[in-house]
Amino acid sequence: MGIVPRTIVSCFEYIKIQSQTFKESTLKMSYVEIYNEEVYDLLSPKGTEQAAASKVIPMTGPDGSVYLTNTSEITIKEAGHALNVFSKGSMNRHTAHTAMNERSSRSHAIMVFTYTCRNPSKNCNTVSQLYLCDLAGSENVSKSAVQGDALIESGLINKSLHQLSNVIFALNEKRFNKDIHIP
Repeated sequence: MGIVPRTIVSCFEYIKIQSQTFKESTLKMSYVEIYNEEVYDLLSPKGTEQAAASKVIPMTGPDGSVYLTNTSEITIKEAGHALNVFSKGSMNRHTAHTAMNERSSRSHAIMVFTYTCRNPSKNCNTVSQLYLCDLAGSENVSKSAVQGDALIESGLINKSLHQLSNVIFALNEKRFNKDIHIP
């Protein structure tokens, strides 16, 4: 069993324990992919066949936070339902055959779980989010023998992985230099 299914099962074990304290709770799930520098909703009923209809628009809030619009958010009641939604969304991901991989992921995917629970005794809500990211692997273009659109995809995958490494490096350096820019 992979990390995502194990995480889903663990989340529901946690929710079961928390339900003794928080009688009212909801778990919602969204699932998007970043493909060729565009964001798409993997849970859209249209899937990737009508990509423009499932295109997600990143927005910046007044506080500088980034959020996504035009995403499906499905209320999940049990682990089996979440696993089914994950499986259906994964089938909508962009993939291609390469010399190194029969079904090579051509995108990065991000699954977001939003858990909201209400504590009636304190009259308050608590909201938590868990982000699971599945990154497309870096490709050696000469070994994978990709051409055309797949070659462009490989370049964008490698570019985005490089940018992510820059962010991680800057976050690490920020511990020592508070003025460093995070790309």
